[in-house]
Amino acid sequence: MNEKPQNDMNWIGLNITYYRRNKKMKQKELAEAIPISKSYMSEIETSKSIPAVDLIFKIADVLEIPVYKLFEER
Repeated sequence: MNEKPQNDMNWIGLNITYYRRNKKMKQKELAEAIPISKSYMSEIETSKSIPAVDLIFKIADVLEIPVYKLFEER
């Protein structure tokens, strides 16, 4: 991940993408597991939308990672 986020909240989207790809999961699969629309999942991953706290917990649960991992700078 060579992208430099413009603010701290952008790490969430970049980290979701990182961990989703590590699980070899498609964006659509993650969106369906939560469940949210694929377009909203895309907005979250590209930092166009910031997910609600409960959604962050659901995403972490599906990706099988601790929530704090979504906030780490990489």
